Amino acid sequence: VNEPGCLRCGKPLKDTNAEYCADCTRTKRFFDKGRSLLIHDDNARSIIYDLKYGGRRDNADFIGREIALRLGKQILSTGFDAIIPVPLHKKRQFERGFNQAELITQKISENLYDLYGESPPIDTTLLIRHEKTKRQKNLSSQERAENVKGKFKINPDGIYMRDDNGGVIADLYGKERRPLYKDYR
Repeated sequence: VNEPGCLRCGKPLKDTNAEYCADCTRTKRFFDKGRSLLIHDDNARSIIYDLKYGGRRDNADFIGREIALRLGKQILSTGFDAIIPVPLHKKRQFERGFNQAELITQKISENLYDLYGESPPIDTTLLIRHEKTKRQKNLSSQERAENVKGKFKINPDGIYMRDDNGGVIADLYGKERRPLYKDYR
């Protein structure tokens, strides 16, 4: 996806003077800013489908590299505390053998470090999927939002303070913690 893009969701804009796409002007969004690597077409669907259902883990390598190349400076300039992959339900992760979101975040982190010498850590402990959902692929935008509503929660034991270098200082209760993510440095 190239510029100009919607300031909210990142979708390509045909009108170079517009700031927001039609969807973002008429629909309430529950995020501040989104960016996309690919336009949602047959090629993009095939890359994701083959990763999720065809075991093509090398597609995560491609996605992670391209995100780091195209969006790396934006990611690093935000000052994120961590990259948090969306967790799969335990049963679905067992069926698939891996979480594609976690695999992609690992590849983003590796590539950010290779390109820029830094990367926000990956935190797989903070967000918990506590209920199984229907598969999203055949649902409309509205159905997707309803499908995941209330299915995630924050793990209070996963909230922790970090030092200026991203090292874990303590959890929410002040107890010292060690990092629970893979460090690629």
